[in-house]
Amino acid sequence: MLARTLHALALLTLAGVAACASPPDVRLAPALQDAELREGDVMAARVVVAYLGVYERDGAPELGFRVRVENPRNEPFALAPAQVELLDAALLPLTPLGLEQIPREVPPHGDVTFDVGFAAPRGTELAQLDLGLVSLRLRFQNGRWSWNPTLRRYEVGYAYAPYYGGWYAPYSVHAGVVLHP
Repeated sequence: MLARTLHALALLTLAGVAACASPPDVRLAPALQDAELREGDVMAARVVVAYLGVYERDGAPELGFRVRVENPRNEPFALAPAQVELLDAALLPLTPLGLEQIPREVPPHGDVTFDVGFAAPRGTELAQLDLGLVSLRLRFQNGRWSWNPTLRRYEVGYAYAPYYGGWYAPYSVHAGVVLHP
């Protein structure tokens, strides 16, 4: 029994050291959301957002998102001028990265995909922000079309179950609501 306890303490210590050396683990749900941009009964475009996780760019962690815009119409769907913003639960905007990748328009019956990242504002770290709830604000054609998907942070808990052979992550279910404008 003592050997098992020492083994568990050693694993916890290693996990703690590894956690300090890596970017913060930020899990947001739902990881994939979509919305239809409609003008009356006509769908102008469909927007899909995927949360990619935490990545490092130039030694600093950032929250990564992938955005796809689909155009079902016979004419191009203009995106420019486009604005993308991420707010934390305290309504503090994070610093956007990669906005130069946003294309100017979506071709007829086509789609475009681009990635954007968000770093902590200057003078703060990602771990200091209130990431319990984040809101991604997407604006196309100078605000004519907009969508604000909201994502909630969740934690995965680990438990020790000697009857099942050690540490495990219990299953969890997350639900989200997509509101269409």
